[in-house]
Amino acid sequence: GGAPGEFLRIRGSRLKFDPESPEQGVFFVNGSETRALQYAEVMPSLIIAEIPLSLQAGNHQLVVRTMPGGKKLLEGRMQEPLVIKKDF
Repeated sequence: GGAPGEFLRIRGSRLKFDPESPEQGVFFVNGSETRALQYAEVMPSLIIAEIPLSLQAGNHQLVVRTMPGGKKLLEGRMQEPLVIKKDF
């Protein structure tokens, strides 16, 4: 889990995407989708992304979308929900 404004690390393979493309990136899905806009790292095996400040508290499905070689949009989903907490 985490809180808005914190950075999270995603490890895996074939994660690299174009952060300038609105179709690609890290998305938090909970009824609607919110895309991470700030990235500290975007590498094939590691993404470090900021949890958006606008994200509501609760369970979110974490989704990574990439388009290797500019061909077909691929999507990977984390099995367990990501719990977002608001710090008050």
